[in-house]
Amino acid sequence: MQFKYLVFIFICCTLQIAHAQELKCEVKVLQADRNGQTDQEVFDAMQKSVSDLMNSTKWTEHSYENHERIDCSILIKVTDNISNTQFKAEMQVQARRPIYNTSYNSTSLLINDDKVTFSFNQFDPLQYTENVYTDELTALLSFYAYMILGNDYDTFEKNGGQAFYEKALNIVNISSSASGAEGWKAGESEENRYWLINNTLDQFYQPLRDCNYIYYREGFDTMEKNLEQSRKNITKALKSIESIHRTKPNNYNVTLFFYSRADELINLYRSAPNNEKVQMTQFLKRVNTPNVARYNKILKPY
Repeated sequence: MQFKYLVFIFICCTLQIAHAQELKCEVKVLQADRNGQTDQEVFDAMQKSVSDLMNSTKWTEHSYENHERIDCSILIKVTDNISNTQFKAEMQVQARRPIYNTSYNSTSLLINDDKVTFSFNQFDPLQYTENVYTDELTALLSFYAYMILGNDYDTFEKNGGQAFYEKALNIVNISSSASGAEGWKAGESEENRYWLINNTLDQFYQPLRDCNYIYYREGFDTMEKNLEQSRKNITKALKSIESIHRTKPNNYNVTLFFYSRADELINLYRSAPNNEKVQMTQFLKRVNTPNVARYNKILKPY
């Protein structure tokens, strides 16, 4: 009897490992307002609840092995304790993608959301239910979980993240009417969750999604075999984004794309031939003006 019990436990553990959750998310909650009246244990509980939601929810129907989980992180910086259960905050969402045949991880997504307000009760668990708005924090985290998934899948297959982006859009549509908080509606800003997902799914921005795929699958993933050709593939993909820039300069989605990759691109082109350095420095300055000063590093001696 004891042997059968041990076999049962082994099978359950094996199944759990074989069907690991999709995200490997590190969560940190910081309190910027040190004069706030909220006890530290509330922020500790918040950090655990956010981590539990991100790392325990089954976001897809796919099976993941533990080493396949998407490496990501969420930093919540509480800027104002409105009350013991109501908070204003800034949220940083980051995801990293492994590069084939290397130990290098590329930052594939980096978003700073400064329009975050939510209620949190340390005794109420966060639980995502599809097509239902339960609370603001759950909606925020679920939206970004699907943005992480959509972006990651897009880097392995052309438009591979479509289904997850559509789920993110659904969360925006539900939250725009159910939530009174900022970030979910079109008229509030051109740089919020509404525009992030609507731009992503708009056919006008397809070159950006195509670029995201080529950047990795025909660029960094093949770089160990052929550096020159891989860099040419990345250059061609990047230049396809210029069509978006000409019509909508400093667009939010394009800015975010370069925000996560600026340092990586600087390192990539610093080792290029001089004429390519000059051309790409000019190009990057033109399409990504927030990082103009940083791109000058490409021209410095390697």
